[in-house]
Amino acid sequence: MIRSVLDKDVISIAEIYNHYISKTVVTFETETITSDNIFARISKIQSDELPWLVAEDDTGKVIGYAYASKWRERFAYRFSVEITIYLSPTFGSA
Repeated sequence: MIRSVLDKDVISIAEIYNHYISKTVVTFETETITSDNIFARISKIQSDELPWLVAEDDTGKVIGYAYASKWRERFAYRFSVEITIYLSPTFGSA
């Protein structure tokens, strides 16, 4: 199921994202982040009236998330967004 993010999701989102920080170079971040950091990022996205969605499995476990963020702050870019998607590294594994 795909739904809007809830406050209770920040821990799962941080775990997913921190995997990509620790094990890959795709995030361009070098230090893992806290749930508070994720909460602040979600708040920023939502304050820009953009979506932050989570995907959950049949048991209700968060298996991924996606969000849109402003591409640039300049007025000419007001309709341009960047889309980000992360899936749990354990999603689909047996």
